[in-house]
Amino acid sequence: MDTIGTRLEQERERLGESQKDFAARFELKQSSYNEYKAGKKKIPADVLMRMCSALGWAPEFLYYGQGVKMSDARTHHEAQLLELLRQVPPEQHATVIGMVRVAVDGFLKGNSGAA
Repeated sequence: MDTIGTRLEQERERLGESQKDFAARFELKQSSYNEYKAGKKKIPADVLMRMCSALGWAPEFLYYGQGVKMSDARTHHEAQLLELLRQVPPEQHATVIGMVRVAVDGFLKGNSGAA
């Protein structure tokens, strides 16, 4: 049966994370995550939005399995970049993005004359 819990567990397994680490993505204790996953408790709106934001999913995908699972729209390399960014504390995201921007600018300048 395709439920919120099965979608979450499939993603957790795809990412190779423990339940504790996966729950931490959403600022949850593992016990709360397990209750939501099992359908024992309704997911509050703020938790739902944190889950969707962290996973790159539209809310209707998390709830109903329909709509856009935005992570499907990424290439493998884009997903790798996102996973690397997620390993960095949120307050350092702008720094990492700036570093990537410098690398891309350097690449583009180096290849601007290539035919």
